[in-house]
Amino acid sequence: MDKPRWTNVIALLAAPCAVAAAGPWLGAWHWSLDLMACFVVQAGAALVAAAGFFAACRKWALCGLAAAFAALAAAAVAPGWLAPKSSPQIGGNSPDIKVLALNLLQSNEKGRDEACRVVRKTNPDVVWFVEYTPDWQRHLRAALPELPHRLERPDFGSFGAALYSRHPFSLQEMVPGGHMWSPFGRAVVETAHGPIGVLGVHPPPPLPGAARVAERDRGLAVIPGLLEGLPPRRIVLGDFNATPWNAAFERMRRAAGLELGSATRWLPTWPASLPAPLRLPIDHVLVAGDLAVAGATLGERFGSDHLPLLATVRIGR
Repeated sequence: MDKPRWTNVIALLAAPCAVAAAGPWLGAWHWSLDLMACFVVQAGAALVAAAGFFAACRKWALCGLAAAFAALAAAAVAPGWLAPKSSPQIGGNSPDIKVLALNLLQSNEKGRDEACRVVRKTNPDVVWFVEYTPDWQRHLRAALPELPHRLERPDFGSFGAALYSRHPFSLQEMVPGGHMWSPFGRAVVETAHGPIGVLGVHPPPPLPGAARVAERDRGLAVIPGLLEGLPPRRIVLGDFNATPWNAAFERMRRAAGLELGSATRWLPTWPASLPAPLRLPIDHVLVAGDLAVAGATLGERFGSDHLPLLATVRIGR
């Protein structure tokens, strides 16, 4: 096949990547553009490769177009990844707590022992579980006595949830996460370094269609209001069903005054069965007040369609 024909093929393949690169900037206009924004990192990488191919073929107009959209993708991603990872009052000797976000997958019967091993290995102070069924409740309560303080709402569907803690709660309540059937866990955790407000979240997944994306967006939109009345030190964690580049996520984060936390790193959690370059970062740990995510890592697969997300959160003095 000759070069001109290959350039046509690559141009056709690059077209949806260009749409995805524009998604973070135009996603508020239409739900389909917002869903495409999830793939901005993959799109940017593909556009860089396309620009190189077009340059080799001396197709300078196509090269410039691909490079321009690659720059658009980079402009959406780079500010978050290059943002300062901590505030001046937080240093290497600051105390910290570890938090773990774990989507269990309600049907993951074979992964229960593996999930407990993940928790024990990471040794968190606080764990937010979603897709927490009565069977998961029975197993985890018996297997994790080191996390005795618990806020739970098991459910046979996908929207059961629980917050386990090594430290006592002075406030603990399950609240509607934009929908009566998607509870969020709201708590004040009394650590040795003072109280920290914790909000565990799990909005509905944004399946294709305006109504389904709006369901997810409604779940994100209630987060700022649910943080009111919590201590200034706040952690919001869980399966957000949104990447940092979705319009509703960014609106929520700014309205709530939350730092990007773990989202300043490439930590793609879903779907766990795919290699990292193809996964999406939809599980996050966000912080506010004199807190900073000093480190965040992905845990081992345990049968769920999500990877565990562990974050070390440093506390200002």
